[in-house]
This record gives sequence, structure tokens and C-alpha cells, in this order.
Amino acid sequence: MDETTPTADWTGFALSVDDWGSGFVARFTFTPEESVSGGWTATLAVNASVGNIWNAEIVSHDNGVLVIRNKGYNANLSAGQSVEVGFQGAGSSNGLALISTNLPTGHEDPVDDDPMVPTVSISDVTVNEGDGTATLAVTASEASTSGIAVDWQTAPGTAGADDYGIASGTATIPAGATQTTITVAITDDAAVEGTESFTVELSTANGATLADASGTATILDNDVEDPNDGGMGDHDMGDGGSFIGGGQTYYVGQTSVVTDFDPATDVLD
Repeated sequence: MDETTPTADWTGFALSVDDWGSGFVARFTFTPEESVSGGWTATLAVNASVGNIWNAEIVSHDNGVLVIRNKGYNANLSAGQSVEVGFQGAGSSNGLALISTNLPTGHEDPVDDDPMVPTVSISDVTVNEGDGTATLAVTASEASTSGIAVDWQTAPGTAGADDYGIASGTATIPAGATQTTITVAITDDAAVEGTESFTVELSTANGATLADASGTATILDNDVEDPNDGGMGDHDMGDGGSFIGGGQTYYVGQTSVVTDFDPATDVLD
């Protein structure tokens, strides 16, 4: 394992990398010269996929530029109080560097605060089984100048794989807009199941952070019991019920015997 500590023209900033060829762990330490209140952001050059980040959250990662922001517990820092941000990368660590930050680190060209990053939420929806689809709205708190992309996938609840179309994808909110939709297929079957539900879960957000990442789709059943089956549906009629034959109804009890039934002309349904 190769451990390197690149130098950079930043006071109060340090970077260390543990590199094993196909991946690496990077650690950035920020030590502000003045107190910080209300949060901070940093922009880094990272030419690799990023996962398992700690002490920060990812705002965006496009074209080798990674933007991160504070977590709730380290939004406020005292002068001289260090915060370490680390993440695991897949690929090469070449080119790792700090591009900008709004932390007062003593750089000769301080960077102004970054603009507010939008948050994204997904709605709930209630549909009838016969509607064929369930559509959930994905809404941003404000429009983005570069657009927002959010990964999503369905997850089972009381509804199973036979009740809706298992799916995943990426929902895109275009630049200047604040909303898009996710549509999932609903299965209209003949089973009497009652009200069921599943969820649509948002995961990675590019250009935004996630505020409400889980939307519930509730399916109202449109099937009812057949009144001629004794309230037993397709179950065994051994404890009583009725059978409809060729033009007449045969009532069957636990010890009953069907009489006057002609198999050549009558049918039990």
C-alpha cells in the first residue's frame, strides 16, 4: 500500500492518500483560522468514483469535480478546530486536490460562499388497482442551473412482485425546472387482496441533496368476493356453501350429498 501526502498552496489544509492501485482512501483535514457558523462547502478534484464518505455529504460529482458539504454535527467550527473528511475511491488517486472552499483556511484568494444546494423530495400516491400505473412526483426545493439527476428503485411493502412492476432508473429534473415524475406499472389481477403498498426509494442525487427519499404508493383493491361461493372464495367448501349447476343451485354442507345432479347436463362452478 502506497501512502502519499501531496502538498498544496493552502494553509490549514492537509491531504493524505492510502493507495493500493485499483482503489484508495483519501483523507482531507480542514483547520479554519476563524470560527465557522452555518455550514461549509469544499470543491475537490477527484478523477475516480467515490463511495463510503464520512464527516461530509456529497452535493455533486461531475467531470472529475467533487462538491461536498458539512454534516449536521460539524456545520459550526471554532477557530483552529479541525475536521477530517474521508472517502473511499475506486480507480486512480492521481490528480486529487482541493480546488476551493468557503472555510477561512488562509488561502491568498478566498472563495465566496457557494450558492444554496437544492433539496429533493418524493411524494406519496394512492391509486386504484385498475388504474394501471402509479405516478409519484419528485420535487426540488428550487430550480438548478445545471439540472438534477436522482437514482431510484422500487421496494416491496405489503404489495409483492405480482402487484406492481419492479423497476429502477434515474429521474431527471431539467435546468430551470423543479419537478419530474416516476411512473410504476400496477398489476390489475383478480385476487381479493385488500389495500396494499410498496415504496419508491431515492438514492444518489447529482446536483442536490435528499430531503425525503421514500415515497409510498398505496394500491386500493378492486376485487370482491363472489357471493355464490359462501364467502370462501376459491377455498374448500367442506364447511358449507353453494354450487351453481345446470340451471339450479346445489347447497352443500359438511355432511351433505348432492342429489339430482346429472354430469351429462349439469356443471358445478
